Amino acid sequence: MFARLSRSGKLISVLMVFTLVLCQAVRADTVSTSFENLGAGTISIGTSPITATFMGGNARTVGNAAFYHSGSWSWHVAAGVTATVTLETAASVVDLWVRNTTGGSAGEVRAIDTGGTTIATLTITGNFQNFVVTRGMGETLIASVEYQNTGSADIVMDDFSFTANEPTGGPLDDPIPATIALGSKEIDLQPTAGGLAAPVWATNSPNDTTTLYVVDQQGQVVAVDLATGNSSVYLDVSALLVPLGAFGPDSFDERGLLGLAFHPDFASNGLLYTYTSQPLAGAADFSTMPAGTLANHQAVVTEWNDPDPGNPAVPVNPASAREILRVDEPQFNHNAGALVFDSNSLLLIAFGDGGGADDVDGQDFVGAPMAGHGTGNGQDPSNPLGAILRIDPLGNNSANGSYGIPAGNPFIGVAGHLQEIFAYGFRNPFRMSIDSTTGELWVGDVGQNDIEEINVVTAGDNFGWNLKEGSFFFDPNGNLDGFVTADDPGVPAGLVDPVAQYDHDDGIAIIGGFVYRGSRHPGLQGRYVFGDFGAFGGSGGRLFHLDAANAIQEIGILGRVALGESLLGMGADGSGEIYVLSNTTGTPFGVTGTAYFMESTPGSVAFDDDATAVNENIGNATVTVQRTGGFAGAASVDYATADGTATSGSDYTATNGAFSWLDGEAGAKTFTVAITDEADIDGNETFTVTLSNATGAALGATAVQTITINNNDQAPPPPRRRSSGGGSIAWPALMLMGVAALRRRTKKRR
Repeated sequence: MFARLSRSGKLISVLMVFTLVLCQAVRADTVSTSFENLGAGTISIGTSPITATFMGGNARTVGNAAFYHSGSWSWHVAAGVTATVTLETAASVVDLWVRNTTGGSAGEVRAIDTGGTTIATLTITGNFQNFVVTRGMGETLIASVEYQNTGSADIVMDDFSFTANEPTGGPLDDPIPATIALGSKEIDLQPTAGGLAAPVWATNSPNDTTTLYVVDQQGQVVAVDLATGNSSVYLDVSALLVPLGAFGPDSFDERGLLGLAFHPDFASNGLLYTYTSQPLAGAADFSTMPAGTLANHQAVVTEWNDPDPGNPAVPVNPASAREILRVDEPQFNHNAGALVFDSNSLLLIAFGDGGGADDVDGQDFVGAPMAGHGTGNGQDPSNPLGAILRIDPLGNNSANGSYGIPAGNPFIGVAGHLQEIFAYGFRNPFRMSIDSTTGELWVGDVGQNDIEEINVVTAGDNFGWNLKEGSFFFDPNGNLDGFVTADDPGVPAGLVDPVAQYDHDDGIAIIGGFVYRGSRHPGLQGRYVFGDFGAFGGSGGRLFHLDAANAIQEIGILGRVALGESLLGMGADGSGEIYVLSNTTGTPFGVTGTAYFMESTPGSVAFDDDATAVNENIGNATVTVQRTGGFAGAASVDYATADGTATSGSDYTATNGAFSWLDGEAGAKTFTVAITDEADIDGNETFTVTLSNATGAALGATAVQTITINNNDQAPPPPRRRSSGGGSIAWPALMLMGVAALRRRTKKRR
């Protein structure tokens, strides 16, 4: 499926402690010039391999200070000329100043990457402008800078600098330093089917949402009645499979029954399709094996007929098998095997790169040199390995006449490209799915030694393996383990980077999942849910989701620190609900395999706030109780008021009651407490409301709310004394008048 293997074929345990720490072995050099006294013609700066060569212009001094950003020289490009600065080693940063000598807009400066693509431009004007281009980790580097003069006089460039990493072939020690944090989403895992060996996929038929069909790697499709939990064998292909156990009995293996898809018209035609790993049986439709070298096994896509579509109790007729496609697989691993139909009833088939490690011939793998890869199947679109194919299983215009090649496929008529290919550049796209709302194709591509990636795939995409692993450059590293690096090996333009990725600090093999479209997890609606295999030995599996910004967050599991099992696959039913497929061995043997329904948690009930305040003349205080975090099962809670400094009867009306929620119901419920508008003049007073006796859901942290009654009565004004003229004068005014009179009498005595 997805194992990381050493060259000897031994499983690399995530518990292994390495005494050697690999560091990023690159040396960054910055070279600059202000062109002082460099002269005319072609010039170079720096020391090999960190050099820049200027062609098509001349370093000059013309005695006009306006044409120098510093010093008294600059590099001039004449009218109608396109000049070039070529970097011997591609740069991560280029920094320069440029202007024309006539005013207005006259020309353009362009940064060109290693694939020949223009990655930044600047229109040249009559004032000096700073043109700075910086390339981040995983981005193509800058190979050259062009100056096109479309004006009638010189353009000048000054204070040019660039920064380049001298290639030393070193790996990145920690490609993604940040680790995946536990997010706010929590789910509950409810067993749906057990006693399986290694469930790797689960789906429903188009005309039956009450049955889940679980694919067991050992060779059986098990039909599970979602209402009763009863199960039966719907299809058994175990006799067709290559013997499993790549390293002996009960050992790890990536071969087996790996994919299942029902035709969209299954209700009327009864057709379904499987992807199996089978022994060699004659010539394959496609092979990358050198003459005289045998493949490890053959991947076979088969069509089957259900005589009674929609009745899972009636097994598939084994005699109905029709072979669609057979492909030689060089090694036992990296088989992919996912099958899905798109909205046009076209079948998408995922193939891995053929196995081994690093996708390059000649390297030692399980005691023998690898063959069947050349310099990389991932970047060879002339064969199906490392690609997703799109075919019409009901057509017949293929070379073998057993399927059709859609006219809309992206490489129809393109020399050197297999016409069946929909997208390529994959290492091991083990699981893929189509968003039932948007139609987008989501793929989890298992990485080599460093990066696990999630891709949203469109027709004609090239995802870069084995030139890139995730968004990072990849070095196969001869007969040693390949690694990701900052050094650009000269990748072609147009490679597509993943929408999300993580490194092996957080897992070892991505298990692709689904964009959630069910109803049990509103907080996950429209989010991609997936996971990681974990660790060899049957533990360590993790569940993740993407947030709105495609950042990865871990999903909490009720009652568990983590999954605690090997995550082998995921499934979805006709309602858009997701299933987690795992076992405790990490191998296709035993009976510990389980399909879990990804249920909502019961959630918790609590007040929306721990305190609120109301004016006493408001009439009623409204209190809100919320059920949040999940809604599995019915829930209820009691509530009651209690005196504080406020007294029931005189300040408010004592209130009590209960709220209940149905299974699947969440949200807020409210009740009111009558507030007494009394005439007494006193301070603010408080009382509390308390939740208790929660059933079916946990009692949340905010189980007590304090309500403050703000007293809004005012004291009466002080009494007023009537004056002799019938008017009234306030006491403060009379006091001031008395003081003034006393002062007058005192003054007369003096």
